[in-house]
Amino acid sequence: MLKHTALNLSGLVVPFVVAAFAIPVTLHGYGPQRYGLLSLAISLLGSFIFLDMGTALGTVRFTAVALREGRSCDVPAICRSSVRMNAVLGIFFGLLFLAGGLTIGPAVAGVPPALEREARSMFVILAPAVPFVTIASAFRGVLEGCERFDLTNSVKIPTTMLLFLVPAAGAWLGFGIPTVMWLLLASRVFAALWFAACVVKLYPGVLALRTAGALSFTGPLLRFVGWVGISYALTPVLIHADKFLISGLLGVSFLAPYTAPYELISRVSAVPTSLAVSIYPKFSRERGAVSTGDDEKLFRVSLRALVMVYLPLCLGVILFARELVGTWLGPQYMEAGAPVLQILMLAFFFNALSHVPYVVVNGMGRPDVKAKLDLALAVFTVGCGWLMIRTVGISGAAAVRAAATAADFLVLFFFARRLMRARFAALAPRSVVLLGGLTATAGIAGLFVQGPAVLRAAYCGIVFSVAVFIYARYHYRDDARILADIVRRLRLPWVAE
Repeated sequence: MLKHTALNLSGLVVPFVVAAFAIPVTLHGYGPQRYGLLSLAISLLGSFIFLDMGTALGTVRFTAVALREGRSCDVPAICRSSVRMNAVLGIFFGLLFLAGGLTIGPAVAGVPPALEREARSMFVILAPAVPFVTIASAFRGVLEGCERFDLTNSVKIPTTMLLFLVPAAGAWLGFGIPTVMWLLLASRVFAALWFAACVVKLYPGVLALRTAGALSFTGPLLRFVGWVGISYALTPVLIHADKFLISGLLGVSFLAPYTAPYELISRVSAVPTSLAVSIYPKFSRERGAVSTGDDEKLFRVSLRALVMVYLPLCLGVILFARELVGTWLGPQYMEAGAPVLQILMLAFFFNALSHVPYVVVNGMGRPDVKAKLDLALAVFTVGCGWLMIRTVGISGAAAVRAAATAADFLVLFFFARRLMRARFAALAPRSVVLLGGLTATAGIAGLFVQGPAVLRAAYCGIVFSVAVFIYARYHYRDDARILADIVRRLRLPWVAE
């Protein structure tokens, strides 16, 4: 079991390690301005997945329900309906992205005149990637609904690594930005074909030109999209508003000390994202269904596990941010990049926790909650982001993101508790509140802890020791079985059963 756990965790850590080594190579190879443009392109490429308007999430839900009810024969029809819908969405948004990139893209991104030609080429090359990304999400949804996370990991891990390895190789070999974009486009095409091959291996009927009820799930998917689609449409705004505001208000060169820490820290979201993918089928049910004690236990165990994973990481990054940025990116980025890294670490801590109530809210048929919340957060992010960036700089953008993610978690937790009809203590007993509060409080206090590295390490060690004692005293034995089951569900293809 320990061997399997270590291998699965290594599959989550590998892209993080690759990013840590590749980002400095890319930054120093292309310089601050070109790296800012390139990092914006990579961020956009990663967010194209949200342009499926939530159909992949619907695909997961319908597939999971069909298999639970013994209707595996419906899976090919679900897949074909999802693929066709996503192809249409991808082509539409690809054309929209192309038109916007050629007209207002460089101006909105604050691209200097010297880089406008490369920026326009970047938008032209990225546009065809949109339909391949959305189609890939349809096939991925089928695999996740079948709980075949070994197959999804076999695609996601190497293709995520390519997002960082390709630009780094381009910087080392002296490639221009357009060449790097063509290679990244090829990686998205390859990912779509790989996902499709995995689904066809499980359900060869997907390839049938004429299948009974081939489009019978188009209507249910369209109805599911509704609020989910609004939430997904707002997600790119929430992800990229700060970057566009920074480049527009301060200049594209200021993106480097912001996006480099952001891209590195965002890799740690692989843990909560994978956890959410694993437990989503468990919470997929009709609206109004009463949750069981097992649901409540899975909820609180997931929260506790995320807190224990993020506690040492959060404290370590916050306390040693200056040394990390100085060693990683160079002394010239230390003053601007260290505060950004510290604040973004807090933001991604709250973001990690929000994955658990988000799964409950969507799985139990209330996607409107997340959509309305995202609408409010989008207004907050743009408005407060504009004010904070003008007055504080890039650290202000990070602070706005941290505030938005904290609010996102608290609101989603409140609604998840109402939907599950559970007592607060059943989902977040006193020990969970203590552990979460300890992490948040110690992390915020760590922003002001100065002095020798030995003193900061001692502070981190004491806080983590207290957390480990609380967890080991009350929860380890009960959580071990459930966590082991989750880890098995996230198995990698080369892990033997």
